[in-house]
Amino acid sequence: MDGYGITDFFANTVPASLFIPSPPEDCNEPVTYSINRTGDPPHPDSTSLTVTCADLGRLDVEVYAWDSAFNPEAQQPDGSLGGPNFAFCRTFLEVQSNLFPCDQPAPFLGGLIATEIASPVQDVQVQLSGLDPQSTFTNSEGIYRLDNLSPGEDYTIFPSLDRDLLNGVSTLDLVLIQRHILGIETLDSPYKRIAADVNRSSTISTIDLVILRRLILGVDETLAGNTSWRFVDAAFQFPDPDDPWATPFPELININNLAGSDNQLDFTAVKVGDVNNSAQTNSTGIQLRHESEAAPVQLVLPEVSFKAGEQLHLPFRMPEPASWEGGQFTLRFDPEVLEYEGLEPFAAGEANLGLTRKRKGVLTCSWDRYSRRVMDGQHLFTLQFRARQGGRLSGVLRLETEPVKPELYDARLQAHPLVLAFTGNTHRLRLDKPRPNPFRDQTWLDMHLLPGEPAVLRLRDSYGRLLREIQLPPAQESLHRFAVRADMLPAAGVYFAELLQGKERAIQKLVRL
Repeated sequence: MDGYGITDFFANTVPASLFIPSPPEDCNEPVTYSINRTGDPPHPDSTSLTVTCADLGRLDVEVYAWDSAFNPEAQQPDGSLGGPNFAFCRTFLEVQSNLFPCDQPAPFLGGLIATEIASPVQDVQVQLSGLDPQSTFTNSEGIYRLDNLSPGEDYTIFPSLDRDLLNGVSTLDLVLIQRHILGIETLDSPYKRIAADVNRSSTISTIDLVILRRLILGVDETLAGNTSWRFVDAAFQFPDPDDPWATPFPELININNLAGSDNQLDFTAVKVGDVNNSAQTNSTGIQLRHESEAAPVQLVLPEVSFKAGEQLHLPFRMPEPASWEGGQFTLRFDPEVLEYEGLEPFAAGEANLGLTRKRKGVLTCSWDRYSRRVMDGQHLFTLQFRARQGGRLSGVLRLETEPVKPELYDARLQAHPLVLAFTGNTHRLRLDKPRPNPFRDQTWLDMHLLPGEPAVLRLRDSYGRLLREIQLPPAQESLHRFAVRADMLPAAGVYFAELLQGKERAIQKLVRL
């Protein structure tokens, strides 16, 4: 069976004319020839015979000569009367398999490409150089296969994948790499250390941290001198796991004098920048980074109303920043209403802010305790905006999951969702966008409720039909977080979450994959 699930057979075609050393003479020209296995019915149209591995050895055949006349009295091979005149002889041919044994198809090479935690990597391009150059891609199980190769030849296999630089990369990776550099907690495998070597210098240094943070913030969109993924021959044993560069590690596999098939030519995949193995590696959902169930943390802003032309100084604060290892978020503002003007640093500064998308109303932020300018207090930084139109702050600012997911990392390096809260905003109901969306198994809804009043959450289909209603009792805290599981919805499709409290109403769209 080849890589497409179709059975391939060895075969050869033997024409009847090969058995005619000299053509017979006949008054009814032309004379044609047919061939059949002994015991099979002959026919003038059977001008050749196909032999396969099932015919190995001596094969008895009959060779017929037919003229072009129609003789009504000529008895045909099947016993009927009427047809061409014919004659035949019996002979045999010897069927041999000289290129490959019939029970062994042409050699192939293949294997598995997976991370060190056995998560298969899909869509890796695997190229083969040698007498039969070819290219293929790994499937959702991380398997590749290269077929129809020639025995005795030399080949080289080398995989490559260079896309989705931020797949699995977050500020948490920065924290882990920084802790390794400082000797607080070292990276415990050679593959994690290779992933931490972002600039491919065969060392791990603060330069790697700078490059990685610029990628997270969107300041840089390419990785000079390196690729998104690297692949190490899985059979290679690192002489010194604490120094994977002590001996050059193979990123390809050489096969000399191919003797037969081999399906154990595996590679260990390394996602550059991802030192906690959180990258999504395939379309089946294996090794997806699940949404954290840790309690959300509020990033607090004052709720204010503003007029056109007014300058806004917005202090971003969070509880006990010294207790967090780091954090990140994407802040979106309406560029038609607000214009970004600058930053007043405190715990975080300009190096922690990504401004490349500010004209589109997007700011990214990434900081950690090792890069903080000030180690105490609740003040992260102050952002300055100029109002182009009048409005309310909660109506033009929000946190989004792309390109940087909002989260904080505690002392145990657990990720907590980060939500935006507005002090003094006690009269507006808000339902944030689901995270993630679209989703497969579960998504989260962050609801900002009016304290002391009951609320209702309704799930509806795309036709508006009510599927489920959840009663939310009154609570002191305004922020509520609700998990929408896939089993709450009948099938894949588009749905709507409707939040009702008092006379206010908020709606968000859900997409279940």
